[in-house]
Amino acid sequence: MHRDLNGLAVTTGSGTAAAAFDRLIASFLASRADTPQHLAGALEADPSFGLAHCARGYLAAISFDKGKRPAAAVAAKAARQHTRPLPRGREAR
Repeated sequence: MHRDLNGLAVTTGSGTAAAAFDRLIASFLASRADTPQHLAGALEADPSFGLAHCARGYLAAISFDKGKRPAAAVAAKAARQHTRPLPRGREAR
């Protein structure tokens, strides 16, 4: 399992996807236009990277474009398919 820039576990088996996700977050927080390219890189490197699918849905949802609502729903469904819930009583760290 890989770790992000903050040392938190990232559920991808791909170092390339983890690095692209780090760039995605940094780009998003800096309001840079290359954010979608980093997201695409993360998903290309690991199509089953649930957190990247979650980010894809989030970016579609915050675009304020009603036409992107279906894309957000598709991304949410993919995120659910590629992740699993934590056992009851256990919190994310």
